[in-house]
Amino acid sequence: MTKEKFTLVIDGNYLFFRTLFVLPGMSSQKLGTDKEVGIYVRKLATDFASEIRKFDPIIDKIVMTIDSKSWRKDFYPEADYKGNRKTDDSINWENFKKSTDEFKNSLESQGVTIHKVDGAEGDDLIYAWSTASNIEGKSVIIFTGDKDLIQLVSRNDATEASTIFYSGTHKRLCVPHGFWEWLEKKEEVDLFDMNTVSSNKVKAEFYNLINRNNLVVDEIDPGLFLLRKVLMGDAGDNIRPVYWYTSKGNSGKSRTYGVSEKKADKVIEEFQRKFSTFKKSYLFDDGYQRELCNIIVKELKADKMPYDTILQNLKNNANLISLTSQAIPDSIHSAMFEKVSEVLEGRTDFTNLRKMENLLSDSKFSKDSSMTHSIFSDNKEDEDFSFIKKTTSKGPSKTF
Repeated sequence: MTKEKFTLVIDGNYLFFRTLFVLPGMSSQKLGTDKEVGIYVRKLATDFASEIRKFDPIIDKIVMTIDSKSWRKDFYPEADYKGNRKTDDSINWENFKKSTDEFKNSLESQGVTIHKVDGAEGDDLIYAWSTASNIEGKSVIIFTGDKDLIQLVSRNDATEASTIFYSGTHKRLCVPHGFWEWLEKKEEVDLFDMNTVSSNKVKAEFYNLINRNNLVVDEIDPGLFLLRKVLMGDAGDNIRPVYWYTSKGNSGKSRTYGVSEKKADKVIEEFQRKFSTFKKSYLFDDGYQRELCNIIVKELKADKMPYDTILQNLKNNANLISLTSQAIPDSIHSAMFEKVSEVLEGRTDFTNLRKMENLLSDSKFSKDSSMTHSIFSDNKEDEDFSFIKKTTSKGPSKTF
């Protein structure tokens, strides 16, 4: 684990979503009035400042990622990626866009890095920050409620930097194996090497963060998490399992069967028995793809779908779900990392980020603002709001 402080990478769309749906006293159409927009933006600032105070002792840089229309929709039109998401008419989307733009502008003016790349989802951008930072010896905390990002939990053996997943909603940290060993090991202090002093202080503050906030800490294998996700698909993103079929029950009603977590674990156990370990790169290796497909057919008795279809489903799911250079198109990948490299070395001044009033002091949403005039410009730049629309899916959902 790094001896320096962490970079906090915030999933901006998750923060916007979480705050919007906990606001009390909204009208039938959320954000339908200037007053409601003002309440929303100030609540965003309050929530943001609260999280910054929480992490303040162990971070020295803040990044917020913003969704754009996903490359996955263009590269895999047949998959109908996120095609099950319908526009939520209970939200005034024009006001939502304008209010979140104003909030992002306030953050950027205070030194927060706002990162958006055409064609890239927030998940892609967070992958870029995690990867580039770890290579440079900088550890990352991902702030999100999207458990798909657990696949980014990692430790770079060469630089000893790590990526950690944090969900405030679930009060959970997902960390790489060896985290507790790192946390509990005290560095022998060398007064001529300030890194040892800094390392012990970061560890102490991290321990305090866990205790103060009653966080559950899970050491996980991100590769197996990703494999399980690829096998099972993602109903929320309209990604089917690698194997599924429809059958009529005794009542005459049709029911669709897929790959449950229990079935996915059977495949994983057999793969580990045969090959001992699993690496993310195996999902893009033709030989390992076929070995996985053979195990799926054997363990799941998958006789209701052609072998080649299962194999293609496996390849498609790997490309749609994996956050890796092997899945992301070169043009998108280059654009993301170019932006990261430009600002990777900078640090964030937290002076005005710890309190809502200071964060919004120069904006139209400051506490003293009368909110009696129009607070918006006429900028109608296109946004992708699929992350916050209603999702329709069949079958039970699992909690995190």
